[in-house]
Amino acid sequence: MLKWVRGREKWCTRQCCKNATTCCKNTTKIELDTIPLYDMMITQTGGKQMEFNTSGGLIFDGGTDLVVMYCNPEMADFNNPRGEVYGYRAFVTATDIDGNRKFIYTSAATRDESFAINDAAYIAKCLQARWDNLNKLPIRFWEWQDTRPEYGSEAYIAYGAADDLAWERAQEYY
Repeated sequence: MLKWVRGREKWCTRQCCKNATTCCKNTTKIELDTIPLYDMMITQTGGKQMEFNTSGGLIFDGGTDLVVMYCNPEMADFNNPRGEVYGYRAFVTATDIDGNRKFIYTSAATRDESFAINDAAYIAKCLQARWDNLNKLPIRFWEWQDTRPEYGSEAYIAYGAADDLAWERAQEYY
């Protein structure tokens, strides 16, 4: 599991990291070029999330993000000064009845979007079947990250709209 080390633009591969300046022994820090939007958001609600409600059912869905896979300076040009090479990373989201969402990345980045979306769709289908037939959450569901609520849902009305407004105001000055 990757854990965000506050105050740094790094991720630590161990959970035992306590502060942002040092890391535990034999742990390498890797840079992540794409930080999820909700980590950068300035929220008027203080980042407060509603309780994730599993009593009304869950809907699992897959998708892909466009991410930087690596940088190659030899490929740099005027439009791409760092020589970034882009790819797709699959993720699965779980949405509850109130519109709260959690997500987890399911694969490493790949150049082929069809592979990434098929991977995400297959995992989402399996998780939905597990939930529908056995009424069991995915293994280690507590490690899934909170993300933006579904547009127009109760969760969006409660805290998502304020977060969007704060984010839009922060972008006006850039």
